[in-house]
Amino acid sequence: MCVTSNCQTKAVQKIEEHPIKKLFDMGVITVPCTDNPTVSGCTLSGEYFMIQEKFGFNVEELVRMMDYGFRSAFIDETLKRRLRIEAITKTLKVLKENNIDIAPIIAKAAYYIPLGISISSNKFTPPCDIPEISLDLVKQIKKADTDTRFIGAVPLELLFKFYNQQPEKDRLQKFENFEQFQTFCTDIKADPNHIKAKAVACSLLQTEENIRAGVKAILAEAVQDNVEYLEITVAPMRHTKKGLKPEQVLDFFNDEITKFTSVNKIECHIIVAINASKDSPIDAQRMAELCVEYKDKNVAGFATNTTELNETTMPFFQPTFDYLREHFISVSIFAGEHDPKSIPIAIVRGNARRISGAFQVAESCALLNEITSHNINVLAVSSPRMSAAVDNCFAVNPVRSFFDFGVKVAYCSIHKSFSGKSRSEQLFESCKRSGLNTLDLITMMSYTYGAIFQHYAEIKKYQNNFWETSIKILKDNGYGRTFNPVYYSN
Repeated sequence: MCVTSNCQTKAVQKIEEHPIKKLFDMGVITVPCTDNPTVSGCTLSGEYFMIQEKFGFNVEELVRMMDYGFRSAFIDETLKRRLRIEAITKTLKVLKENNIDIAPIIAKAAYYIPLGISISSNKFTPPCDIPEISLDLVKQIKKADTDTRFIGAVPLELLFKFYNQQPEKDRLQKFENFEQFQTFCTDIKADPNHIKAKAVACSLLQTEENIRAGVKAILAEAVQDNVEYLEITVAPMRHTKKGLKPEQVLDFFNDEITKFTSVNKIECHIIVAINASKDSPIDAQRMAELCVEYKDKNVAGFATNTTELNETTMPFFQPTFDYLREHFISVSIFAGEHDPKSIPIAIVRGNARRISGAFQVAESCALLNEITSHNINVLAVSSPRMSAAVDNCFAVNPVRSFFDFGVKVAYCSIHKSFSGKSRSEQLFESCKRSGLNTLDLITMMSYTYGAIFQHYAEIKKYQNNFWETSIKILKDNGYGRTFNPVYYSN
């Protein structure tokens, strides 16, 4: 925002009417700029000084806007991160040397933590080793889950109960006991993408009673997993084989979520999904319209899954994504499994707020820059499908490569029941396989909260509460210093 130039060109009639402070307070990534310093007779330092005088920005807000400038630069993520760290560190040093109170910055310390900058009033603490991650510690950490697939997340015990109640003529497979059913659903070698298991689960979730029971069971397990924010992804059209309408499916979800969250400490929302290989563009448009219709009934967004959209298929679905954008519906798009070009298509043409899959990202510097420069979150979970897509070319789990390259990896449990693991166990196993330590896990979970489909203010509230809670948990578990390294200490 070029405040001086905006006034000179009469974009605003007078400086006091400029919206820069209003936009900043609403959470917009607001960057003061000069536009044309020679013609306007201004400097960037002068712009910051002027807006501070006119709008009352405090020291923390000014520093944050300066950092927003670096965040918005069209440069590689690694260089951008280095510049941000150096700029903030030098700025804090200047403030300290000039005896300027940095209490407002300390109060917003959570903003700087993901960069590895610890801002506090404490004296410098020498570096220390980071204790090894443990399952017990992972269980204690508060969690968000951005993609729990309804069909793959209903507990197997409950699905088997539905199976026993199902008429034999409707059964897709025959099982003698629960152990046989469990093996069928969790056998990765026999069914690496859980295609058969998902088909069986879908056949068992075609009635109001079973759908309602499934939603309640997923929520109950999430509470046990210490999840405080959950998004359940459901494709309503997959549950209409016995006469239910998509609207009814969403009504069941909304009703059960509303009742459960009213008495339990968890927030839950619905993501309405389509599969571009099974659902027509007409079906997709109808699901998008349901997102708008149910926006006040716990529906938080729209998603495509399983199949990526490319240059050939995207034009057929473009009107749906344009419609979603017009109605401010958040979108998650599956992309980058086989065709790397599907990733920019999802971001630019699909207006995706987050990407799922993205298996090919780490193989292309251009794609990494595309993802990181747009601050796009990638929903990732270790899976045979991911390993197959990248031809096992990584010495460690691909999630590690995403993380190291600056991609904001967000956790999602996907088909948790078919994995045979709780969310804590999934996270612990992923960290061990990827070489992520406890602080890496905390950062990844912060990215996860940043990926939720909620208003900016709600996201920041969740992230700040998460950092405060996590720091206390780490200290209670003997972590002498939370972040390593410390670039600045007051």
